[in-house]
Amino acid sequence: MTPWLTHPLDFLFDSLPLLLPDGPYTVTVLLQLLAATSLFLGLTNCLPLIMLDGGQLLLLLLEGLFPAIRQHERKLLKISYVLLSLLIAVPILTVFVQHLETTYPILLVGAFVLYRVVKLIPGLAFKIKK
Repeated sequence: MTPWLTHPLDFLFDSLPLLLPDGPYTVTVLLQLLAATSLFLGLTNCLPLIMLDGGQLLLLLLEGLFPAIRQHERKLLKISYVLLSLLIAVPILTVFVQHLETTYPILLVGAFVLYRVVKLIPGLAFKIKK
């Protein structure tokens, strides 16, 4: 019987140095990167935002205290999306602003695309009352 059928993980670990140029050191770094990514995704999923598992747990806990909270679930979901957008956008924009000389064209293109999206989608346009 072939070794990759009896011990598939050993075969994978033994074959990775052939695919990576720096040998076993790179395999270790790759596995550490996969472990760190898995941990980060798990911790992110625990955030108390409604669309994530942590938010569902928080919603269940609050539902015991405030039974009418399910009536406001759509509002809470919108607030959660805004908070998640801020969690993603603020660090990216911080880096862009810190290195403004090199990222200025990217910010201009991003602002233009955002302007066009807001202008083209009817429900997103901010209307000025006359």
